Amino acid sequence: MGSEAVSVSRFDPYVSSVEGMAAAALCSDSSWRPELSLSDLLDGQASVRLRETIPLWIRRKRGAFFSNSGLRSAALPSSPQGIGVRGPILDPAVGAGDLLIEVARHLPIDKDLTRTLRQWGELLHGRDIEPAFVRLAKARLVLLAASRGATANSGISDQLDDVLPEIKVGDGLDLLNDGWFGGYIVMNPPFTYRCAPEGAAWASGRTSLAAIFLAKVIEYAEPGTRLTAILPDVIRTGSRYDRLRSLVSDRLHTSAIETYGRFDAWTDVDVFILRGVVGDSTPSASSVQWWRWTAGERLGDRFDVCVGPVVPHRDPESGPMQPYLHARAIPLGGDFDVSHAEQRGFQKRLFSPPFIVVRRTSRPGDRLRGIGTLISGEGGVLVENHLIVLKPMDGSVDACRRVIDLLESMHTKQWLDERIRCRHLTVQALSEMPWFDS
Repeated sequence: MGSEAVSVSRFDPYVSSVEGMAAAALCSDSSWRPELSLSDLLDGQASVRLRETIPLWIRRKRGAFFSNSGLRSAALPSSPQGIGVRGPILDPAVGAGDLLIEVARHLPIDKDLTRTLRQWGELLHGRDIEPAFVRLAKARLVLLAASRGATANSGISDQLDDVLPEIKVGDGLDLLNDGWFGGYIVMNPPFTYRCAPEGAAWASGRTSLAAIFLAKVIEYAEPGTRLTAILPDVIRTGSRYDRLRSLVSDRLHTSAIETYGRFDAWTDVDVFILRGVVGDSTPSASSVQWWRWTAGERLGDRFDVCVGPVVPHRDPESGPMQPYLHARAIPLGGDFDVSHAEQRGFQKRLFSPPFIVVRRTSRPGDRLRGIGTLISGEGGVLVENHLIVLKPMDGSVDACRRVIDLLESMHTKQWLDERIRCRHLTVQALSEMPWFDS
């Protein structure tokens, strides 16, 4: 057995303990009382146990991160009317069942646990490739029903396999591929990466698995299917997802796109919430506003913006030696003369000072986000791909000084944090940055 399988098996004792509580609830009368607090078990405990038992590298590889109550509450309706049960409710990447639990809090409840679970079993659908997660999701939903006052009768089975039959092991993408689903889809799909499906019009090569889930819903769900999705912010703002956003804009009648912030205190990924209704194959006339658009002149009207072309450790050091700028060798802010730069051989585009470089890697809320460094001196310069180059169209140092002041302004920092909450700034985001009046 590999180290990954052994590590995942360490989560099994916790799953078994929750299943034991659920089985007791299924075969006990109204005198049943849980040994532990159900409020903790239904909110946050599963995520804590996952972090305690499964190493981070495996959780990242499998995309195993359970949503917390704050995120679930922000994403999903807070009333039965908001849920609006008119058909099945599907989570195609169900995990520990957190989103279905949030939905089920507003589903009808019967005093009899058998009837409640039968009704919920017709409504609640879920898939996950990890059997332990499916077992945990079903057990927690049983305990939710019990916590809401449903009690067992003497004839109910204590076998969890017999309840909630549409929550089962499987790949949610296969289910979405069938294209039959109509109702309500809620999802917090894995944020891992894999190759885009062959023939996908919106992507090629390595892409976010969350993006693949989103595209499947948009392309294959029946018209009228409602969607609530928790997604990494790179899908909302990253340049590589332009075509996916166009697909969503054409097919999804969007009711809300809300930035949320970090997924949780232990996961350094910003997320947003997407809500809407899937339309037919006719492009929608409604415009999806992925970020707030500010009218007026933009940085891209005065500067050519591009990423440095040199990829360290991949591009060969061939050709004549040239001054070379990389993020570790230049100051953050201020001026830098190319006469002090390292030398490197490379046969690609050179940049002639004056120009500005901005580090691509940054995080929302970072005080130093978007800070520019003025590059001065004589001759051509090589620039690595961790830097974004801002070259003034008028070729002046004065224009560079003005954009440095602009990048350091509070207006700019606030705008950037709203426009792109990824860990990398993009050429598109900087080009669209408003030229705020001083």
